[in-house]
Amino acid sequence: RKGLQQTGDGHFSPIASYHAKKDMVLIMDVARFKYPPHWVSVEVLYDAMCRIDPSCNKTRGWVIAYNAEQKQPYFFTVNNAIINAQTFQQINDRLCCCSVRFLQALNDNVSLPPPLNSMSAENDACSCEHSSTLTVFGVIKCLLQCLPTPLNSYIVSQTEKFGVELEATHELIKEKLLQGIRHNGIYGIVQRIFEDDKNNLNKALIARFAKCKLEIVTLMVLIIGNKQVWKQICNEQVRKELQSLTQIDSEKYPELEHEVIALQHQIRNLQQYLMSTYPENMVMTAQNEQQLQCCHHVHDLHD
Repeated sequence: RKGLQQTGDGHFSPIASYHAKKDMVLIMDVARFKYPPHWVSVEVLYDAMCRIDPSCNKTRGWVIAYNAEQKQPYFFTVNNAIINAQTFQQINDRLCCCSVRFLQALNDNVSLPPPLNSMSAENDACSCEHSSTLTVFGVIKCLLQCLPTPLNSYIVSQTEKFGVELEATHELIKEKLLQGIRHNGIYGIVQRIFEDDKNNLNKALIARFAKCKLEIVTLMVLIIGNKQVWKQICNEQVRKELQSLTQIDSEKYPELEHEVIALQHQIRNLQQYLMSTYPENMVMTAQNEQQLQCCHHVHDLHD
């Protein structure tokens, strides 16, 4: 408010309209008993938002609002309760940069070190051991080894996070979502890997996700293994097979397509939040840059 020559200090107001020719915006909800809605130039408004809030010594910035129905997942969600000053780097490394770590491990056929500031070093290295002949099973095993663990600390159900019971309508959406996961081609691949406990690598994967349901593991494969990721695989036959297996039937299972895209948005927004909230401590690695540029272009992942 001070930046707009008004009494008082910080206040969040919605912007109702934009006048392109005059480069001005219409500000609403500005305390009607003192100030009616009014137009202000974008430059003046921006400068007003850059004022320092003395309570935290940071600028107040702005909030982007959107249709929650289009952007919010139905049943699963990223667990933001684990975000704090001690865990932000590991969350970025394990979850936000998972696609890039997977591609590096797959291409290099080497073990990557555990992420920085790891909560637990157990089963945390991204190790992809596969033969020189690339196969779909080899790729999925590699991706599974790169998923963050414990997975149920990063991705939780809405009911678990908020402690609520689903209404009948929401329960139906949940069942259709889980049905879509089970009918996806990747679910069968994950299931076969977890059923083959004679293979030492499979045993390690089974132990890695012992507390997770196959549906959640499959969902994470669909989230991380998107169209932009599969494009990086040079073997054309394997690439096409992976694209086919991860294809979601949007007409039959729109709930699954919505869930995957919404969670991809959450992870992308989470990384942007971490980078803006902890800019002085965030390690901006090549992984971060590559992740922001190519791995979460979510608008065309399944077309």
